Amino acid sequence: MNNKTLKISEQKHKRKTILIIGFGQVGKKILAMKSFSKELRSMKFVCACRTEIREKKVYQKQTSFLSIDVDHKKNIERLANLCDRLIVLTPTSDSRKFKKDNLIDTRMHNLKLAMLKNNNWKKKGVYISTTGVYGNKKGTTVDETESCYPTTKRSSRRLYAERILRDLQFHILRVPGIYSIDRLPILRLQRAVPALNDYEDVYTNHIHETDLAKISYFALFRGKSHRITNAVDNSNLKMGQYFDLIASAVGLEKPPRVSLKEIENLEKSEKISPMAASFFYESRRLKNNRLKKEIKTIFDYPTVQDFIKKNSKNLSTLRQKLFQ
Repeated sequence: MNNKTLKISEQKHKRKTILIIGFGQVGKKILAMKSFSKELRSMKFVCACRTEIREKKVYQKQTSFLSIDVDHKKNIERLANLCDRLIVLTPTSDSRKFKKDNLIDTRMHNLKLAMLKNNNWKKKGVYISTTGVYGNKKGTTVDETESCYPTTKRSSRRLYAERILRDLQFHILRVPGIYSIDRLPILRLQRAVPALNDYEDVYTNHIHETDLAKISYFALFRGKSHRITNAVDNSNLKMGQYFDLIASAVGLEKPPRVSLKEIENLEKSEKISPMAASFFYESRRLKNNRLKKEIKTIFDYPTVQDFIKKNSKNLSTLRQKLFQ
């Protein structure tokens, strides 16, 4: 990662502790950034998740880990008082009906209540949402002002969480499919799961894991409160094109192409899950102007094609493992 991209002039302000709720691969990438920045090394991080963190020793000092149930109200209240700023990476909780036809994320609902207990709450946060909140835009290009019509329960819960957290000092990042060398659709390609024919294929959006980590952190300081930003790269790909690129890079067969009607039949016969099928029904191309101008993002991987070019050795190693 380029050291220059990690120089943050805003560090002049007092920032003692950053809380990360939900510690997966993106959280690990955020902590890895500390090796490239004196400013980051001077800051304290608290990472909270449900499971025990095994790799504690590999991280720099001034990093604490909490194995904690974030669905417990008392635990959420405790976490809310631990930090100056926070990044919420955790997925949504199981859905339940709050009002008629209105799915809520109880996890984020409880987090907001915990914050509101502090009448002087001025802490800034970043919430990782999903581009799925837009719903199907039929391949048109949209920005953050576009109306949202989510078509899945998961996306509906994300939109609910966005709305309640924007009432506080949160910046919302709408994130598409995250990929990295360890998050490629290898199993899908091995199973020959079909993709749509080009005529009916849907546009998808992408962001590399490393770039999302940078964006999540920078949004804490450069992102405006109560603001939404599309955290997407410059790729302009249909789903089938993406699968074809990865297949060629690792030496696997490209997926067969089928019609949308055939996808619907596969879903009805339970050969593919409703979740997997839902991705064939939504098409959109998202603008990232706000990400570049306001968050001032410089991508490590501007496009999926750039990722493939820069990771030729890693992809070659992966190919060898696949054919051993």
